[in-house]
Amino acid sequence: MAKLITPEIFQKNTAEDYLKAAIDTAEWIDTLAIKTEYGRIWQALPEGQDGYREDVPLFTPKSMYDGSAGIGIFFIRLYEATGDTRWLTEAEEAATHIIATKVGVEWYQTTLHSEVKGIIPVPGWAAGPYNGPVGEAYFLEDLYQVTGKQEYRDYVLYVADVLLEAAVTDERGLHWSDQEDITADGGFIVFLDILYRKTGIKKYLDTACAAADRIAQDALPAPNGGKFWKLLDLSMIDFAKDTTFPNWSHGTTGTAWMFAALYQDTKKEEYLELAKEGLT
Repeated sequence: MAKLITPEIFQKNTAEDYLKAAIDTAEWIDTLAIKTEYGRIWQALPEGQDGYREDVPLFTPKSMYDGSAGIGIFFIRLYEATGDTRWLTEAEEAATHIIATKVGVEWYQTTLHSEVKGIIPVPGWAAGPYNGPVGEAYFLEDLYQVTGKQEYRDYVLYVADVLLEAAVTDERGLHWSDQEDITADGGFIVFLDILYRKTGIKKYLDTACAAADRIAQDALPAPNGGKFWKLLDLSMIDFAKDTTFPNWSHGTTGTAWMFAALYQDTKKEEYLELAKEGLT
């Protein structure tokens, strides 16, 4: 009887297949590498390919969303999977550039109050953890955990302290922007909470709680029970005025997760209750 040969498309992938795909992807990304006077960044798009404009603050060369911080995290994982120091070296080159070009509180003031205001026009997203310095800090904290080099943790603390300086307080409490989702202020809260867990520095948790308490005030009763949050005015990106999202990045799911994370470190029952009501 002839042996049945399974077409390649139907064969199961192995761990080696996935690792090879990751290495191939990294090799392709490196065709877009740019050496700078400090270290390394990467082009977001190949030459001649249409895409988002570079002058939109949401898309920046150092961000976690589409820049060197996100690529750096990928390369750290690749180094851990392969043991190939090439990928760790490239991640460290990216970190060197980030540290050398660090920004201060004026970056938040410009980004949150400029005419461009992010991706037409959501300033909280442009300044948020995926697109601003906080995303860089996530990358450098990751690098610190792998290498133990204090310069990386020092940068993380610098970013956190600048973030605290950039916060504003009004009659409703502490905040950074008018957007409260995980892509904006909610993401800052999670970052500060995570940093508190790693360092034990109480001011980061205190600021996270102050900002979360402001968001807690905006909880609305849901028609079928529980609570939800509007979090941002989605008419800014062409949705109907009263549109709300239930999702993680811009909706109630992410906010509920944020309160659950804070509960773990504060044991404040009101945070746990908000998390439960958000998921009801």
